[in-house]
Amino acid sequence: MIKRLTLAAVVLAATGSFFVQPSNAADGGGQCGGNLVGYKRIMAGNTVVGELQLYYNPANGNNCASTFHSGPTWGVSLDTGVALYRSSNGQTPTSPAGFERQNFRYQAGPIRTDGRNRCIISGGGITYQGQHYTVYTQAHCK
Repeated sequence: MIKRLTLAAVVLAATGSFFVQPSNAADGGGQCGGNLVGYKRIMAGNTVVGELQLYYNPANGNNCASTFHSGPTWGVSLDTGVALYRSSNGQTPTSPAGFERQNFRYQAGPIRTDGRNRCIISGGGITYQGQHYTVYTQAHCK
């Protein structure tokens, strides 16, 4: 068993193949309580360079988002950002309720905002090989 795990670790390290999978909603992504309500991979062509995760916690009404590095960006200090936008009355959100962007090696966030009775849009992005790749996901929007 230990030999197989060691071999798997060597193969992963040698190929650079490491992808963060969506966390189990029960564990809240390891940092966000609640349920996974939005998830998008950040793609650079056919390469997964990261992912955006959006959680909602019905116990306290909070939404929480993080942008994670994966594949060739894992452990590399790169411009990485995450934002949460919210609105009420069916309006399109325009200003971020929470925002974090700087050079990170593994993730931006988590950031949180009250999501009760609001449209929540999360955005996440990573700069990879000189180009910034961004994705968005939403929750509670009609």
